[in-house]
Amino acid sequence: MTVRSLAFLAPGLALALSAAAAPAPFTLHFRQQFPLSGGIGLLVYNVTGGLDLDGDQRHDVLIAARNAPLMYFANVSAGRFVQRTLPGFTCGGSCAVAGGDLNRDGRTDLVYSSSPDALQVIYGQVGGMFTAGPTLPYRAAALAITDVNGDAIPDVVSTDYAGTNRVSFGRAAGGFDTPASAPTVPGSQFLALADFGGDGRVDILTAGDHAAVSVGVNQPGATPFARSDLPPLSAASDADSYGLATGDADGDGKADAVYALNDADQSRSFLRVLLNRSASAPYLSATPSLYPLEGLYVRSPELFPVGLRLADVTADGHPDAVLGIAGSACRTLDPEGQPIWDDTCPSFAVYPGTGTGALASPLTFAGARAPLGSVVLGDYDSDGQLDVALFGSRMNAFEVFRYDGNRDRIFADGWGMRWPDQP
Repeated sequence: MTVRSLAFLAPGLALALSAAAAPAPFTLHFRQQFPLSGGIGLLVYNVTGGLDLDGDQRHDVLIAARNAPLMYFANVSAGRFVQRTLPGFTCGGSCAVAGGDLNRDGRTDLVYSSSPDALQVIYGQVGGMFTAGPTLPYRAAALAITDVNGDAIPDVVSTDYAGTNRVSFGRAAGGFDTPASAPTVPGSQFLALADFGGDGRVDILTAGDHAAVSVGVNQPGATPFARSDLPPLSAASDADSYGLATGDADGDGKADAVYALNDADQSRSFLRVLLNRSASAPYLSATPSLYPLEGLYVRSPELFPVGLRLADVTADGHPDAVLGIAGSACRTLDPEGQPIWDDTCPSFAVYPGTGTGALASPLTFAGARAPLGSVVLGDYDSDGQLDVALFGSRMNAFEVFRYDGNRDRIFADGWGMRWPDQP
C-alpha cells in the first residue's frame, strides 16, 4: 500500500499523482475489536484525545457511540491500552464531548450530550471512574471547556444547530450559572477556541450550513460573544461545513484557522486556510488557495473529511492540517453482499504546513480503515513523537498506530509515506 504524493500544478486546483514506497513509519500497535450487533458496528460519533482520564499523566482516548455508554481506552504503559466503560453515562443526541477540570480538583471531568436536549457533567474520581454532576438543560452540536470570563474557573461553551452559542459560567463553589447565549450561524456544528483579537480573551469560531463561518468575539457583559461573520467561503448553494481547527499557520504569533467543507453541487471537499490579518473582527480572512481532497483517491472523486486537526506532525515547527478521510467507494459489496474494501483508499491525510499560511502537497496513508468520529493525535508511547488513534468501521475496532522512526527511510524526522500492511 503506497502513499499518493500530490503536487499542485495550479494553486489548489490541478493535481498530479505520483506513487512512492518506503518502510512504514507507523506500525499497528494496538487494536481492540468489538462484536457486531446484527451485522452492524458501533455508531461512533465522537473520538476525543489529549485527555488524561485516570490521572497517570498519559494521554487516553475517549469514544462516544450513539445510545451506548461512554468508554475510554486508558493508556496504561508505553501505548498499551485497557478499555474502561462508564456505565450509566450514555451518549445521545450529537454525542458531543469535552474534557477539563471543571471542579478544580486536579482531575479531568467531562461534559457530554446525554440526549437531544440535555448535557450531562460527570466528575473524575480516583482510579479513572466518574460520578454524576449537574445536568445542563440545552442541546449542543459541539462542546468545549475553557475560562471565558477570566475568573480562573472553567466554563462550558457550546454551539448548536439552531445557531446559538452558549456559555455556562462555572461557580467558585461548584455548579454553573444560568447559561448566557448569543447568536451564530445557522446549522452551527463545529467550534474552535482561540484569542483571535489578541486581547487575552478566548473567542469562539463556529461553522455551519452553506459554508458559513463566524467569530464570536469575547466581550465583557451579559452577552458573552458578539457575532462577526466571515464572507461566504463557498459560492455553492449546497456547501456544508466539515471541520474547524485553530493554530498559528503563518508564524506571526496570531491565531489562524483551517476550515474543511464539502461542495455537494460539485461532489468535492476541500480545505481553506483562514489567516488572522485584520485588527478588527472577524479578524480572519480566507486565502485564495483551495486544497481539495479530490484526487487523493483515484477511484472516486468524492471524499469527506472526518475530523480536522492542526498539529506539527512533521516536526518542522509548523502546524500541519491533519484529517481522517471517508468515501463511499472505499467499500463495495460482492454478489453475495459481503463487503470488499479497497486498501488504496486513504484513511488519513496530512497537508504539511509551510509556516507562511500555505499548505504543501498532501500525503495520504492507505489502509481503508474508514474512520468514524475523528482521528486523534497524541504521544501514546512517550517517545516524543505524535501517534495516531482512530475508530475504524472496517474492523469495528479502536486502533492505535505507533510512530516508529527506525522504519522510516524518507524523512529524517521519521515522518514517512506508507501505512503498514494490515488486514
